[in-house]
Amino acid sequence: MTKSLSTAASKRRRTSRFPTKTVLGGLGILALLFLGAKTIRHGDKLGHQIDTLKPGPVILSESFEQDDNLSQWIRDLCCDRSLKRVTSPVRSGEYAARFNLARQDPIVENSKRVEIKRYGLFGAGTERWYGFSIYLPDNYESDRSFEIVAQWYSVPDFAWEKPGGRRP
Repeated sequence: MTKSLSTAASKRRRTSRFPTKTVLGGLGILALLFLGAKTIRHGDKLGHQIDTLKPGPVILSESFEQDDNLSQWIRDLCCDRSLKRVTSPVRSGEYAARFNLARQDPIVENSKRVEIKRYGLFGAGTERWYGFSIYLPDNYESDRSFEIVAQWYSVPDFAWEKPGGRRP
């Protein structure tokens, strides 16, 4: 059973017994959305609505089924154990990626992180939908440390200027 974010947040005052945080993620079509502090499961009403959406054309679909898929990503990580292709648990297919961040990990790019990223996939002014899955084990406990498990952001093209010399 997956814990909701609100349940995990209510336990913030406790210190985790586990020195390592592990998050398993498979980039799938759509499995988990965060709306406030609610976890959406496939059996939920909104989960059913998401499952029955008629998809448009798929522009990019990534999985960890191919052994070299991780090599296509820019990786910010400290150690060999930080990012692994694993066979269990998986959402679908035979493989998922395991991201492992430990308290004792050294600083990478100005903070402790295990990230994969790609640049220039989509152009400005277009609508895109993203989906992915996150697995947290039943014994996962929240602690006081701050984590970001996913983020999307856009970097403006500073070579482009609007009329009058203003940048976007």
